[in-house]
Amino acid sequence: MKKFIFIFVLGVFFASTATVYSQTLKPYPIPSYNVIVNGLASFQEFQNGGTIPMDKKKTIRVATTCHLPASTFDMIIYAYSLDRQDRMGPYYITAGQDLSIAVDDRNWGLLIKSESEAVVDVWIEGSGIGMLGRLGHKQ
Repeated sequence: MKKFIFIFVLGVFFASTATVYSQTLKPYPIPSYNVIVNGLASFQEFQNGGTIPMDKKKTIRVATTCHLPASTFDMIIYAYSLDRQDRMGPYYITAGQDLSIAVDDRNWGLLIKSESEAVVDVWIEGSGIGMLGRLGHKQ
């Protein structure tokens, strides 16, 4: 009986550990292009390296494509500051729609949830960047 309980407790421990590791999202960098999202995906901006003056606003842009009819496709997007002070959203978009989110000079992240497989582009526009932030994108 002790052996059974020990094996059961050990099994529960390993199952819970596997669940915790599977829930961790490794963030894609911003900018990222042609990322396939099916479920949850995280995107984070890293140090901007002085490309945007610290007193300027910037815009996070999200472009989506999906091969399913628009009526069967919905995506939910949250934006959050990496210092965990602010959160914006939820924003709801459908296939083929683009989203623009005005943010300040801090570093930001996005959490995107899609029920269907979608291709997502995420980049930043702002003073000093313009459309250069999307050079690698193919229309």
